[in-house]
Formats: sequence, structure tokens, C-alpha cells
Amino acid sequence: MRRKGGEEPALCKAYWEAAEEAADKEKLKEELLFRISPKIHTDYYLNHLTNYQKEREQVLRLNRFLIEEQEALKEAVSLNERSFQIWGREKFLQREQGNKLLSHCGLKPQDLNIYRTTEPLAYYSADHSTPQGILILENKDTFYTMRRFLMEGGRFIFTEKIHSVIYGAGKGVLRSFEDFFFCMEAYMCHPQNRILYFGDLDYEGRKGA
Repeated sequence: MRRKGGEEPALCKAYWEAAEEAADKEKLKEELLFRISPKIHTDYYLNHLTNYQKEREQVLRLNRFLIEEQEALKEAVSLNERSFQIWGREKFLQREQGNKLLSHCGLKPQDLNIYRTTEPLAYYSADHSTPQGILILENKDTFYTMRRFLMEGGRFIFTEKIHSVIYGAGKGVLRSFEDFFFCMEAYMCHPQNRILYFGDLDYEGRKGA
């Protein structure tokens, strides 16, 4: 026999539970519609309230940050640092469900003004003038040879004037250059710099070029 709700006339408890569940869903909808930052797109959660219930705590942490700490977004910080600022966990974005949650919120990691930390680029600059010629070298031996060439006063390679050389570590330079402008000194990022690449004539070398 089903349990009664304690009312007269008596109603089955299942009906009361259904009514409470419907009321809870209405509260969640109201929260999504009126209490969430407009930077968060709520369409997904409005159509998947069960998922919102599961992710609500983390969504509200993001919501609080976007509303109360929006000034912090003006400064780019590392992925782990931003993750800690918002969720109190450094690895939430990188290894946990952070990217999935951002997708549900209609956001991308770059919307949080972050950069990913990579292995630092090894480089040598003969001077800091701008604009300047920068040569990226795929191989370590070549990098050391060209660095010594610059240290001894050499500047021209054929007709190209070179001020700085960067060791690209093979295709690893592709990942490092994603964050080039966050890591390098201002003179290395001058918009009129001429960047050249020298690598092996194989698939990865051509890809890097």
C-alpha cells in the first residue's frame, strides 16, 4: 500500500514528491533566468535541469566570479591560477570537468583570459633593438652554433640580419608559441619583427615552417 501524505482527503506520497520536484525545477529555472550572469549562456541547462543540479555548485562559483571579480579578467593569468581563483582547485580546468562545464555554459577557456604554461623557450638576443630579425632553429646543435655566431659579432645570414635566435625543440615550438606573447620580453614581440624558421626538410620541419 502506498503511503499517504497526511492530508484530508489523503494523497499518495508519490504525488507530493512529484509536486515538490516540479517546484524545485521551477526554482532552478528562475535561478538560471534571473540570477546568472549574462556572460553564462543558460540554454543548455534550461533544457537539462538534471545536469544543472549536478553541476550547480561549480556553475554558481563561476557565476560569482564573473559578477564579483570581473576586474580580475582584465589580467591574463595561467590556466591553473584562474582555475584556483574560481573553483579553489588548480586542476579543475586542466584535468577535471572544467572544460565540460565551460562548454555547458557556452564559454571557452580563452573567455577567462588565461594562458597555458609550456616549456620555456631557450633564446639568445644580441641586442634589444626593434624591429629585429628572429631566427627559430629546430635543432639544438644549430642553435648553439648560431648563438656563438651572434656572440662573436655576426649579424647576417646570407642577406638576412639576425638579432635573436630561438631554440624551437622540434615541433615543440608550435605549442610554446601559443603563449609567445605572454612569455617573451617586449622587444621580441614587436609587430614589425621578421621571424624566420630553419629546420629539417622532413614532415615536421615543413610543418613548423
